[in-house]
Amino acid sequence: MNDRNRKRLITIIVVVVLAALIGGGIYLISRAENNAVDEKIRIAKEKEAQEEKTDVQLDAPPIRIRIGDYYYQYDRNIESYLLIGTDGSGNDSEDPEEYTGDMADFLVLLAVDHRNKTYTALQIDRNTMMDIPMMNADGTAYASGFQQLCIAHAYGGNVDMSDQNTVNCVSELLGGLKIDGYYTLNMDHIDRINAAVDGVDVLIEDDFSREDPSLVQGETIHLTDEQAVSFVRGRMSVGDGENTSRMRRQRVYMTAFYDRVKARLREDPGFVNSLYKDMMDIASTNLSGNDVSRITNGLMSYEGLGVLNIEGENKLGPSLADGVMRTEFYPDEASVVQVLTQMYNLEKGARAESDEEDEEDSEDEEDSEEDEEDSEDDEEDSEDDEDSEEDVADDSDE
Repeated sequence: MNDRNRKRLITIIVVVVLAALIGGGIYLISRAENNAVDEKIRIAKEKEAQEEKTDVQLDAPPIRIRIGDYYYQYDRNIESYLLIGTDGSGNDSEDPEEYTGDMADFLVLLAVDHRNKTYTALQIDRNTMMDIPMMNADGTAYASGFQQLCIAHAYGGNVDMSDQNTVNCVSELLGGLKIDGYYTLNMDHIDRINAAVDGVDVLIEDDFSREDPSLVQGETIHLTDEQAVSFVRGRMSVGDGENTSRMRRQRVYMTAFYDRVKARLREDPGFVNSLYKDMMDIASTNLSGNDVSRITNGLMSYEGLGVLNIEGENKLGPSLADGVMRTEFYPDEASVVQVLTQMYNLEKGARAESDEEDEEDSEDEEDSEEDEEDSEDDEEDSEDDEDSEEDVADDSDE
């Protein structure tokens, strides 16, 4: 082999080796990148699975309630949230002795079933008659009176007390149902809610000629912010003037509004969190922005089972001390059981023996919840101790 051929062969060998090295390097880099991507996907899936796992407590004991003479129980994995819309009839006094709360015109209980991935809403009549605690400015009850449910929000020394009194009354109405959170908004501010979704489309089924002539009966209208207030709040000067008719209109608006929210969320996943922050100056709640985002994300992926109502009888009666005859709603016990069974998959239990047993059960329930909280605290403390031990070990290694 002459020198020229030898040099050519050497050149070819060098090129092949370099190609192999470069190709191998590219392969290793690509493989490393793919592994990194796979690892990110794995971590994301584990995180998602963990988040789902935290929503569902597989071994959680059921919650027991009492309706009439019987006990019922339901899955603890069903969370309940109360939406309260007030009428602006109270005052904003910061003096607890002078404070008078608004009345609650709009009451909707939202049940979110994390196990079955469904949600259901229950619209509750503001005129429902029941025993209402009459609260002092410090939050203690000095008496109770058989009154309309909406009046519960008028008592207390501040808005938080009014909210909690309403939550407690709704819970009592539904047999001691556990309510996990509430969100309260003055209905005068529906215009801001409406503006946030750029209005909704509704069919005008009632005669609004005295309330707002721009809402023409029989037409489908894209509500302006001012029209939204009339549509949701108007009662005495609209149609037959009955609260049941207003509740129907509120359901129509609520459904249309939720559809708009879902559309906005597809465009902007952070929409609800932004709306929550924008409304903080006019709302009261015990839910954080993260709570609201978590609930909304669940609703987006869960199946909606509709808006339910409790059947009952409307009567005229002097529900307040002024002697004026007002509409009073008396819920049918069988309907309460039927509706809650649809929402919570109630299981009927034993016949109740006495009210004292109820009190003992309530105390046991509170103790159980406290034990769960203590257990979680213990787990956190244990994790902290483990972290501390690891830190000590690291220091010792150093």
